[in-house]
Amino acid sequence: MIEIAALVVSVVALILAGLSVLYTHRQAVAVAESTRIDRARRHDERQPRLQVGLRPLNKQDVDRRHLHLAIRLDGPEPLTAVRVEIRDAPGLVFSPSQLGVQARAPQPITEGEMRAPRGTDVLAPGGVLTWQLEIDSREPRRPRTARLLIHTFSGDEPWLTQHEVRIPPGHRTLVASN
Repeated sequence: MIEIAALVVSVVALILAGLSVLYTHRQAVAVAESTRIDRARRHDERQPRLQVGLRPLNKQDVDRRHLHLAIRLDGPEPLTAVRVEIRDAPGLVFSPSQLGVQARAPQPITEGEMRAPRGTDVLAPGGVLTWQLEIDSREPRRPRTARLLIHTFSGDEPWLTQHEVRIPPGHRTLVASN
């Protein structure tokens, strides 16, 4: 009789141990999901707020094809790198030989990037990054708008935003004659 009682107690203990493992596993999954949601929320809260503008480089630009791209960081924290890709704007390119454009990059140059040395920032809240763009004179038509993909980084944490900018009126493309 004692042996049967010991067997019943062992079986009940085994069932309780199994239920405990199942409960612990469910708790671990719930904690992991909660942590993932908190990280995603925190990532979204930290997404850089950017103002992006495109204007004529200067009034003396006779052919009116040079532009000034300005990216202002309104917050919430400094950035260690910014990369800009020009999309859907044939003929709009980064001018060569400037900071943030790869030296001897193959033409057309549609990407610019600025990275800060380790431990420093490339753009603080309230600060502005600028690049010179130009409308390629070999394009038969000038673009009216450009879609910019802006990759921003704070340390190793990345964000990607898309901005559509209007190319200021009065800029035209000169068709190269042969």
